Amino acid sequence: MEHPRVEYRIARSEDVALEPASVDTVTAAVAVHWFDLPEFYATVRRVSAPGGVLAVWTYHLPVIDPDLDPILYRYYHDVVGAYWPERIRYLEEKYVTLPFPFDEIASPAFAVREHWRLDRLAGFLGSWSATRRYREERGEHPLDIVWPEMLAAWGEPERERLIMWPLYMRAGRVR
Repeated sequence: MEHPRVEYRIARSEDVALEPASVDTVTAAVAVHWFDLPEFYATVRRVSAPGGVLAVWTYHLPVIDPDLDPILYRYYHDVVGAYWPERIRYLEEKYVTLPFPFDEIASPAFAVREHWRLDRLAGFLGSWSATRRYREERGEHPLDIVWPEMLAAWGEPERERLIMWPLYMRAGRVR
């Protein structure tokens, strides 16, 4: 739902057509690690009003349960790990190592929680860029490697399970 006092726009992060000092808060969800950071940060400085804030956040692997989590980790790291782009390390490091030249503001812990069936989790894993690259280069679906183990750990595929993604945020005042 849109808020009446918020103006929503979509633009390339490095090419935002906003007036200088016109924005109180700049946000980027699960994206800043792909940006040209020096250009993006210059844009943030240009459009931010005095006292403005930049808040960026991401998630990494979901947390389900002790039987499934190691399978997901193995799929991410061992099966498709070589197919991730280099900048994925910022997600793996929970944005802690992301260059962030702003005056940090402490952020509370957040998480997204959803109830999913196994087919929805499979679709999520299939949407990963590393999964797509693996399929393009090898001509087979990498999920097939862990699917029997995942199915056994999940149980009835129609069963819904709680899937949780901890969110990792960096927020700071723009100087």
